[in-house]
Order: sequence, then structure tokens, then C-alpha cells
Amino acid sequence: MLAFTALLVSAGYAQGLGGGSKFLIDTLQSRYMNEPRVICIYLPKDYSDSVPYPVVFATDGQMITDGRYRVLLDSLIDRKIIPPIILAGAYSNEKPVPVNLSYRHYEYVETMGSADDPKLKDLFVNHIGFFAEELIPYIEKRYSVSKERSSRFFYGASNGAGFGITLSRIHPELFSELICFSPLGEKVKSIKWRPNISPTLHIAYGSNEDFAMDKYQALVKRLKKQKYRYTAIVYDGGHERLKWEREFVRELGSIFASRR
Repeated sequence: MLAFTALLVSAGYAQGLGGGSKFLIDTLQSRYMNEPRVICIYLPKDYSDSVPYPVVFATDGQMITDGRYRVLLDSLIDRKIIPPIILAGAYSNEKPVPVNLSYRHYEYVETMGSADDPKLKDLFVNHIGFFAEELIPYIEKRYSVSKERSSRFFYGASNGAGFGITLSRIHPELFSELICFSPLGEKVKSIKWRPNISPTLHIAYGSNEDFAMDKYQALVKRLKKQKYRYTAIVYDGGHERLKWEREFVRELGSIFASRR
């Protein structure tokens, strides 16, 4: 685990800074969520305001902060496996609700929108609005990221991955490629994109995830049947952050290798 070397600075302070890579923590006041939301931002070494960087938007930003993503991205870029990129992650709301769930579940999973509690039933729709209409424009305004769909990616794991698939179904214009590990919560039978705007999905899940294996296989079957562009990897392991971190490195390298 990283010894939390993240720089606790404002987003504005990061603009135009050169030197080594930067890892920043910022807060976005969300109209949709009616509260401030924490986001983390990775800026590559020698970041410049004049370069339109490819950008990865991620769910569960605390997973990015707590993991080794900064070190791993530095290594990928230094070895020229990938070009310099920006990574922005939105923290999830882990505040608990009854029945051993958290607000995160209601924000990430579309079917949770049927909740009887009025405080919970609109969280998914509002979180879609937050991600598409607040988070992405916020990063685009403050950092030199490419606004081309071909250079905008999504990354998520578990329900965070399922949210990304649903988000892309609702807003297909946002992402060209989705990196989705152990995806849960998406409505597989509802997955549909127009041929000219369907993203490429990169699916990976663990060989020990027996509790969800049928869901993963149903998703891959759906993608294959609909002839969408996808890759599917079964790694040795379970529903684990460390495995997702390693797969992220592998997948990101593969994506950019295929673009050379």
C-alpha cells in the first residue's frame, strides 16, 4: 500500500507544474449528489497545459489512492509502454445503510433504483448525472485532457465496473474503451449500443469467483452474441483489489500496444 504520499492540494495548484508525477486529492461540489465528492487525480511527469493527454476516469477513487497506481503508471510511462496519461477517480460513498449495504450500492447499481426509501431511490440516476455532467467536465476544465472520445477511457471493478457499463449504455458518446474487472450490477440483457458508437470492453475476472461466475459468463456471452468488440481474461485469483491493480497495468499496456 502506498504510504499516502498523495499531495493534499487544490486542483488549481496543480496547473502547469512540471517535474515528477503528481497525485492530487480534490473536492467537487456536486449538484446531483447534493454534497461534496472527493476525487483523486494522477498527473504524469512533466505535465504540461499544452498537451492534450489521454484520460482514464475511474470509480472507487479511494482504491486508486490506497493502491500503487501512481508508481505503476510512472513505470509504464517511463518504459514507454503507454504514453503519458491522466487518471481521475471519483471516491465512492461508503456510508452504511440497513441490510449490510452502503450508499455506494445505490449509486452504482441501476436495479437499486426501486428502493422504497426516497433518499435512496434516485441515487443511481443522480450518480449517472454526476459522472457524465459534472466529473468529466470538471476534469476537462482544469486539466489538459483530450476531449476526443478515442482518448477517453473508463476503469472500474466490481459494482464500479458494472456502473461503467451502464453509464456507457446511457451515454455511449463518453468512452471509447471500458476496463471492467469482476463487473457486477449491470443489467446484461439491457446492454445495447449502436454499431457505430459501441465501445470496446476489456473484461477480466478471477478463477476463484464462484459466487459470480455465471454473471461474468452471461456478460461475455451477451457481448459475443451482439458482436461487440471485447476481450475477456480469467486471471488466477478472486475478487481482489491487488489482482485488479495488476490487471489494470496489463490491460492498459495492451490497449496502447494495439494502437501503435
